[in-house]
Amino acid sequence: MDNMEKIIGEAAYQLLIRNEKITVAKLNQQLQLMAADAVTSQRKSEMLAALDWLQKYRHLSAVDERANSPLRSLIQKGDSIDLSK
Repeated sequence: MDNMEKIIGEAAYQLLIRNEKITVAKLNQQLQLMAADAVTSQRKSEMLAALDWLQKYRHLSAVDERANSPLRSLIQKGDSIDLSK
């Protein structure tokens, strides 16, 4: 799960540096691009796992899994970026 947090963070960061709005749809697109550009099969598998998680999280009919979200720990870490200011 820890690596998935980093991968989703990488995708979000790529959107931020392009000044794009961070949405589930945009994260989905970015993860697909990252998976297509992955150099190793392990890296591609990690991207696809993050994409699978995001797809499950995206469905409105899915059980509320925000408590299990890899993004949840970002607000709990002291070294995370605070974009609310």
